[in-house]
Amino acid sequence: MKSIITTLLALVTLQTMAQGLTGKLVDEKQHPIPFANVAVLSANDSTLIGGTTSNAEGMFSIAEIHQGCILRVSSVGYQSQFIVYNGTSPITITLNEDAQLLSEVVVKSKLPKTVFKGEGMITTVAGSVLEKTLSMESLLDLIPNLSAKDGSVVVLGRGSPEIYINGRKMRDRMELERLKPDEIKNVEVITNPGVRYNASVKSVIRITTKKPVGQGFSIDTKTNSKVNEQKRMSWTESLRLNYRKGKWDTSLHLYGAYTHKQDDKLIRQMTYLDDIWEQTTAISQEYTNVNPYVRLATSYALDADNSIGASISYDRYAKNLAVGNAVGMAMRNNVQTEQSLSAFESPGNSKAVLSNVYYVGKIGKVNVDFNADYYWSGKKEQMHNMERFTEVGSPESIQNIHSDRATYNRLLASKLVLSVPLASGSLSFGGEFSTSRRKSRYSLLPRALVNDDDSRIKENMTSALVEYSNTFGKLHVQAGMRYEHIRFNYYYQERLIAKQSKSYGNFFPSLALSMPIGNTQMQLTFATDIYRPSYYDLRDGVQYNNRYTYDSGNPFLVPSISRNIGYAFSWQWMQFSVMYTHLSDEICTLVQTYKNEPQTTLARPENMPSYNTMQASVTVNPKFGFWKPMLEVTVFKQWFHMDTYKQTYLNHPVAFFRLNNTSDTKWITASVLVSAQTEGNMGNKFVRRGFFSADLSVYKSLMNNRLTLQLYASDLFGTADACRIFYSGPRRSTYYKSYSSSSLSLTIRYQFNVTNSKYKGSSAGQSQRSRM
Repeated sequence: MKSIITTLLALVTLQTMAQGLTGKLVDEKQHPIPFANVAVLSANDSTLIGGTTSNAEGMFSIAEIHQGCILRVSSVGYQSQFIVYNGTSPITITLNEDAQLLSEVVVKSKLPKTVFKGEGMITTVAGSVLEKTLSMESLLDLIPNLSAKDGSVVVLGRGSPEIYINGRKMRDRMELERLKPDEIKNVEVITNPGVRYNASVKSVIRITTKKPVGQGFSIDTKTNSKVNEQKRMSWTESLRLNYRKGKWDTSLHLYGAYTHKQDDKLIRQMTYLDDIWEQTTAISQEYTNVNPYVRLATSYALDADNSIGASISYDRYAKNLAVGNAVGMAMRNNVQTEQSLSAFESPGNSKAVLSNVYYVGKIGKVNVDFNADYYWSGKKEQMHNMERFTEVGSPESIQNIHSDRATYNRLLASKLVLSVPLASGSLSFGGEFSTSRRKSRYSLLPRALVNDDDSRIKENMTSALVEYSNTFGKLHVQAGMRYEHIRFNYYYQERLIAKQSKSYGNFFPSLALSMPIGNTQMQLTFATDIYRPSYYDLRDGVQYNNRYTYDSGNPFLVPSISRNIGYAFSWQWMQFSVMYTHLSDEICTLVQTYKNEPQTTLARPENMPSYNTMQASVTVNPKFGFWKPMLEVTVFKQWFHMDTYKQTYLNHPVAFFRLNNTSDTKWITASVLVSAQTEGNMGNKFVRRGFFSADLSVYKSLMNNRLTLQLYASDLFGTADACRIFYSGPRRSTYYKSYSSSSLSLTIRYQFNVTNSKYKGSSAGQSQRSRM
């Protein structure tokens, strides 16, 4: 009996000596070390009795460890550490670099190129061939799941992303212009964002730059000239000045552009009634823009953890001119009934002012992120259209159409997010508030064609969020909930229209799980997002486009909600991802008969019935000496029901292909990017003809990288025409063809004592501003 009691007491004593351990691995500069091995060894014979792996933030957790056990910490490129555990938790372990292992060849071949962190996928840029791309747009175009071209950045299958630079939200389109690829440390792509982001955000890109160095005055100039296949020249000039002294950091960005863009298209509208009606319009038009821009920002580092700052920018289109002509023909049962010719000119101008103040810091153990923003914009547009049309058997008629549109937007927004440590994890909570105002006026001569518009919108949005993240062994968990409430009031001629006003609130849960297993990494995410119609889509008036075509908004639109489950897998130089989505009330533009005339159409946004989609992609990027190819294949499939003239289901899958061939030598870096797309359905759209496109880029640096020359040829063979069919039910189909325009551009960039700005403001009310 005594021996039994003694044994039980010994077991209880051993059990009380066992405890949990959390810690963080850092290098000599206190940067986290991800995916390092932490082994637990017996103090008696050094046998392995447990262990774990640090996550992407260098954090690790061991559920049970006894005092006196030995911790063996190791990672490629660092000297291994042996530590006797003394019962303290949490702990921080510093690893020293191993000079013998830090050869570039060894490090680059061992460290993963792409890793999963929480809900995102991180691609390392520093030290890779991506540093030698032509621009930030070219760099992003080479990141898995991203497409960037002609000033537009898209996450495949998830639309335009919200972009963050060093933790602050990109406030305007010029933010990427001032960055250079060799300043970038890594790029994180989040295809299923959690509750920290506005619920209308479907995807996020987080760009982290290298740690800013240097003091004093720096200059960064960039000149770009471009010629398209119509032999029209465009020029842009950028000048960035930065002064850093002690804790102060001030930057001034000046930008100017004079651009020409060709936009030719062919539109064929089919109407299936008792008779078959067809209207064909061939449009040839060019846009000319004159765009000056200026931004001033300053920040002050109170200490290593606290920073305040403010910025203001002015963005103006002093000239925004569209000029062109349209040749039309109407047919009834394949017999011509009318022909038309119109010449149009649409001058316009706009201006926008955006200001931001922020505080980012740490008070005790509480991390604070506060931002306040004010945004104002105004835009004026006119249209002068002379139409000549001849009905069969009748003399020619001429009518002159003149329209005026003025739109003004104002936004005030603030955001506060607090983060505190909790149970070896991190708890974040906070909220955002914004108030928006919009005025819109539209008039047309002659007045008998459409009614004038004089409307106002008032909208307030309030949101609250809570999110918790922690690591359990190798498993990293991130879970949260967000609530958003919208109050929308619509006024016409200063009268509140109750039927078109609304108030609604939504909850948006999210969950992200990620885990490394050997050389592989896996990630599982769930999130809900919302698409709120733009204020332009919510307008009530009708706009005149030409004799056959009108368009309008729809104040009765409701937001579209999607619920998404995603899975991703990474192994060495291969990544695979898949996402399944249930989409409710998607907003599509449908065409209907206008004024009871079968030849006249009205395009209007409408909510569609619910349907499901699935998207899968595979990316491989091996390395063969100086040749670094990357192949990406994405397949999109939907289950969409719509009765059309010839079919009921629009379920044909569509595939995208991208092959990038990069040759990186010590003399020059050259890339050939080939893109292709097959036929298939996306929403109420059918890609009726696949396309193929090839781009060429050449990069050369001189004077110790202070001077760079960049040559880029877009759509070398002129084969990137877009051919689509837009279905609007069984009565109407619109055939659309947009013609591509090849171009050749040369960029010259010179830098002197370049330093990166320390500005950390992240902006508020971004989603509301995008709707303006």
